[in-house]
Amino acid sequence: MRCLLERSGDFTVDVETNAKTAMARARLFRPDLVLLDLRMPGVDGFTLARIFRQEPALRHRPILFFSGMTNVEDMVRKIWRTGPTECLEKGASAEVIEQTVRRILSERLKQYLAAKEAAMRPWP
Repeated sequence: MRCLLERSGDFTVDVETNAKTAMARARLFRPDLVLLDLRMPGVDGFTLARIFRQEPALRHRPILFFSGMTNVEDMVRKIWRTGPTECLEKGASAEVIEQTVRRILSERLKQYLAAKEAAMRPWP
């Protein structure tokens, strides 16, 4: 994933394999997008997403889940309860992954600029 996204030169990717370290780094660096594998050792992606949603500085960060889970119904129910932005199956093509990341980040930038513009408007 890191190689795929950094290859274009448009993305910087930080990889963490430990939930505690990932949260600490996210609090410090406030990523534009969080990529999570649903099945991780220790704290799984569902739990980590819930933790992100409880953090005031991180709760609105987009989350992109990756999953190789085969029980789609259970996965969908669990995923949408944790509030991800998007979910892709492991094995998705490089093109689909890059397009998805670009779309999510573009939407986030639009939201940021709209909020900034609204904050600069004088009160009536």
